[in-house]
Amino acid sequence: MHKLLFVFGFIWIMFTGNAQIIIQGKVLDNNSGLPVANARVYLNNTSHGTVTNSEGRFTLNISSVFSGELIVSSVGYQQVFYKLNINDADKKLYVFKLEVKEKILNGVLIISDTTRQLCLKVFKQNFLGITEEAEKCTIENLGAIYFTADSNTIYAYADTPLIITNKLLGYKITFDLIEFYFDVNKKNTSFSGFTRYEEMGDSKKWIKRRKQNYYGSTMHFYRSLINKNLETEGFSIFEIKKPEIKKDPVDYAENLYMDEDTVLAIPIRSANILFIDTISNEYYLQFTNRVMVQFFKNTRLKHYYTIESESNRSYSNFGFTAFMDMLTDKVELDAKGIIRNPMAVVYNGFWLYEKIANQLPSNYQPD
Repeated sequence: MHKLLFVFGFIWIMFTGNAQIIIQGKVLDNNSGLPVANARVYLNNTSHGTVTNSEGRFTLNISSVFSGELIVSSVGYQQVFYKLNINDADKKLYVFKLEVKEKILNGVLIISDTTRQLCLKVFKQNFLGITEEAEKCTIENLGAIYFTADSNTIYAYADTPLIITNKLLGYKITFDLIEFYFDVNKKNTSFSGFTRYEEMGDSKKWIKRRKQNYYGSTMHFYRSLINKNLETEGFSIFEIKKPEIKKDPVDYAENLYMDEDTVLAIPIRSANILFIDTISNEYYLQFTNRVMVQFFKNTRLKHYYTIESESNRSYSNFGFTAFMDMLTDKVELDAKGIIRNPMAVVYNGFWLYEKIANQLPSNYQPD
């Protein structure tokens, strides 16, 4: 498979008097050297983005200082991502050279229309979600999705970015799908990719709905974790551990209340799970046992679930409970509250169904 190339060349980063940042550059075909027109250039998980002109040039205006992943994507090419740090940027020149993408044909399922519709149903429920927002979302190019499978797992891929219209939050979303899987037996699912948000008109129209999706979300939680104001924002966190069953007869009465299914919820603080890398000065999560998150403020988001599920049992009339498990030793977290590798964290409880339809761009602010 071809590598993703990032070659020094042509990116201007300029600062204007009102703190607006202007990024300019050029995108070329790595083989021919010709410009790539209509390539998408955007900051991942934000509403900052643009496309190249007929000469492969682009200008990207950013309203504030922002560090993140700059994504360059075009149909038929491998995506390029570049870790952008505006604070350390100078007037270097860059060119992004794209390699032609090889189509993955091995293992693609040749399936009937009925089976494909079942696969698409599984995909939409686990990619868009099962909320009212998900019901109103439309994937404009469902035909771009194809499926592979092994004995227990369904995988989904797309050669072109998925175009999603989110009518209730007011975003047109372009999603470069990297990976999606659904474990049929365990019902586990996860996906990853690059996301660009575009406003669908006047953002004031969707202020209330976006706020309802923000409060109590994983973004709200991670920002509160970083800002060390979990309690103020309505969150508490606990480490879930199995108790030690004591063998001493003296402890018999205590053991009566514990069996192999008993677990303890031990209150912890942000410093127990959030750390700063001393070299890169970036945040990362690190914990071994399951973490339980309780949100004690009301959130209307929980009333938008449209089908009965396990998550419905994870909240009362006031607040909710969610669970987090890590699949890697540590997980990087940016200052905007976005997990850099979303497939490294597994959610259960209320957050199990926080999918694309209920997510917000990382430059979103509720006030």
